[in-house]
Parts: sequence; structure tokens; C-alpha cells
Amino acid sequence: MDTPISKQAPRFADVSINLARIDRSYHYAIPEELQGKLQPGCLVIVPFGKQVVQGVVLALIDQPEVPDVLEIQELISEDTVLTPAQLALAKWLADETFAPLGACVNLMIPNGLSQRADQLVTLVRDFDEPPADLPPLQKRILKLLKARGPLRAGQIERALPKLEWRRSLDTLRKNGWVRTENILLPARISPKTVRTAQLSIPPQAVSALDAQALSQRTESGERRLKVLQLLEELEGKYPDLPPAPRTKKVLFPDQPFEPAFRIGQLMIGYDESEDTIWLIAKALIVDEQGTVVDPDNNDVPSVRFVATRAQMRALSEHALEVVAKGRPLCPLCGRPIDRGGHFCPRTDGHAMPIVL
Repeated sequence: MDTPISKQAPRFADVSINLARIDRSYHYAIPEELQGKLQPGCLVIVPFGKQVVQGVVLALIDQPEVPDVLEIQELISEDTVLTPAQLALAKWLADETFAPLGACVNLMIPNGLSQRADQLVTLVRDFDEPPADLPPLQKRILKLLKARGPLRAGQIERALPKLEWRRSLDTLRKNGWVRTENILLPARISPKTVRTAQLSIPPQAVSALDAQALSQRTESGERRLKVLQLLEELEGKYPDLPPAPRTKKVLFPDQPFEPAFRIGQLMIGYDESEDTIWLIAKALIVDEQGTVVDPDNNDVPSVRFVATRAQMRALSEHALEVVAKGRPLCPLCGRPIDRGGHFCPRTDGHAMPIVL
């Protein structure tokens, strides 16, 4: 009876380096503790030149291109981040477009998983004041490290912008003042939340809010009113939509806060498949000549929100309440009247006393 010969697991891996300009892959040895754990599509940490970088395993191989290869340092996760189809697509893109393989593979990696290489600089020798014979830039680097502790190269760059500090740092390292080590910054992954809004009062109640909002004659009140009108139309068009419960949650802080920008254009839409409301707000930008910039200009800041009908109704109702409690409008110029008096251009600058 023939004894089956067990096939030895591959001892090497073909790895794509996650650096945009690298146009080929490299072979690395699989350490004993990672045998049987690696598979194509896994994220790994490997040495590359004088730094350590992130890479993606493209394939497991039996023999490397050269006899002496470096070992994989770390397996980030046994779960794969890329499928065989994505790996094949990245290789095809690199071949067909002559783009670097590393850049093509990076396109496939989910946002937040990529890690960037950096250098950590640590002060080795303590001092009260840097030696007087050191050049000014070297003194600044030492004082910076003494004040803030170990810093990454990116942090030093932000602290010493537009200065050729790397050569000075290398001199300090050679003279034993600092120690440098290559590191990988942690992946920037954080939970993402989506805000949603829904109508929470009977549709017929919207018309009752109409007069209240329009009596204030504010752009903000009219915009919120249009949101409520859209929600009313949706409930009429889709009668099977579940009713939205009221919420007593406080939506905004009591104290005023600095706005990111003033809204110049507000677009609203309804996604029937997800039963959500979309809001796209574009900033009101005025150029140096006092002309309002076209909101369709790509340079105009914008923000996009997704909300349930309940959340959108709660937001609109709250906004209408805030508008209703706002400052009264001057009957002459139509501007808000401040608590301490009002400068009205139609009264030749005289203060118009008002009791609020």
C-alpha cells in the first residue's frame, strides 16, 4: 500500500509593497510562527530597505527569486482584506496601464486599513541648554524633543515647516544626541454613524406651522418648512410608511456656537429604497468683488446628511421653534432687533428702543 506524501506548506510569500511608486512585488520568507496562517489577500508588515512597511500577500510560493530573503515581521490579521478577484484586477491594471503595482493594490484596500511608514525620534542625552557650538537648527530640534518628548518625523515637519531639518537630525543621530527608529502609524479606522429623519406629526399639522414660520420671514425658517412639506408629501405618496415616533431629545446645545459656514444652497431628496432623506448643503461664498460664487463651483464647500423621516421632522420642528423664539424684525428695515436697541438705516441711525 502506497503511503500518501504530505505536501509541505509554502515557505515564502510574494508581497506587494504598499508604496505608490513601487512597480513590482518582492519575495519574503514566512517565519515558523506564521506557517499555515498566511493566505493571498492578507495584510502583513515587512522590512523594506531601512524602513518597515505594510504589504499585501499576492501568492504563496515554494521558491524565492533570490536565495537570501528577509522574513515577514508581522501578520496584521488572518482575515483577508482583498479577494482573489481584486488581486487579479490589481495585477491586470498594473500590466495594462503601466501603473506601479503598489498603487494598483492600494486602490483595492478598504479605507482606513492602510498604514503609513514614519520615523520616531527620541532624545537620548539630557541637557539643560543645548551646547553653544551646535548650529541653530540642531538646537531647535533638541529643544523641541526636550519639550515634547519623542516625536514622529511628520510631527517635526509640522513644527519646523519649510526647514531642511532632516540633515541636522541625521547629524544629531550620528553624534549620539537622538535615536531614530522606523515605525508604522496605526490604521485610521473609526466607527461611522449615519444620521437619519422622519415625519413625527400628522401631515395636516404641517399647514398649521406654515403661518408661524412665514411670519418670521427668515431664510432658515422657510428652508425648514420646506423640509416638513416634503415629509408631508412623502406620507401622502407612500401611505404604507410606518408612523414616526416623536422624540424629546435635545438636538442642539443651549449656548450659540460658531457655524462652519453659512448655507447658500440647500438640496433635499428622498431615497425610496432606504426610506431616508438626503440633505446637501452648499456654502454661501462671496468673492473679493462682493459677488456670490456659483454654488455649483467645485471649490464651494458642501456637506451631505442622510436622515430618517423621524429625525428630519424633529430637526425641522426644533428649528421652527428656535425661529419663533428669535428676535422680532424691524417694521422699517426688516432686520432683527437686538435686545439693547436697533440701528435702523431708515431712521437716520437713531436707536429704536424695544422691550423683549
